[in-house]
Amino acid sequence: MVETRTPLSFVVELGQGDPLATSYVSTQEADDYMDRVLDSYKTVWIESDEYKKQQMLIWGTQLFDEYVYFPSGYSIRTYMRQALQFPRAGLVDYDGYTIDHRSIPTFVKQATIQMGFELGKVDRTSEATRGIVQATVGPLSVTFDQNYSHSVRAIPRGVRSIVARFGGAIRGDAGLKFPPLYRA
Repeated sequence: MVETRTPLSFVVELGQGDPLATSYVSTQEADDYMDRVLDSYKTVWIESDEYKKQQMLIWGTQLFDEYVYFPSGYSIRTYMRQALQFPRAGLVDYDGYTIDHRSIPTFVKQATIQMGFELGKVDRTSEATRGIVQATVGPLSVTFDQNYSHSVRAIPRGVRSIVARFGGAIRGDAGLKFPPLYRA
């Protein structure tokens, strides 16, 4: 059976507020970034074709835009009709220098590549579930894993560390926490 793929709309944002943009980085930029990672750690990236890399970068860009924000209050999107959250005016780097509002900052590109790479390894957006440790059919017994740390965070630590230096925050990190539900 021959696999058919629908063409992707892969449009890289170049800092001009493109209303059709779907990614902050090109696959070439991502390949160059991934060259710095040990081959043994980046198997998913090496084995991916151009199409899959584009998918990972589009998804990484989408999740970056949905989860990462800059709460300074002074940062706004540069163009009214731009598709993505960057370019932005009013951002400063960790030294206090103004970031060019007609570009995509390097840290955004790095975080997007890291996000796309992590998404290629595991779906970080799936609902957290507790695993079944033991299931017996006899008198019907099920034992659930009590360790909640097994659930994967949507935004990996690598991305968090990249954006934190620029004042980036992750939606949902603070505020209301949901307690576990137990049924009797």
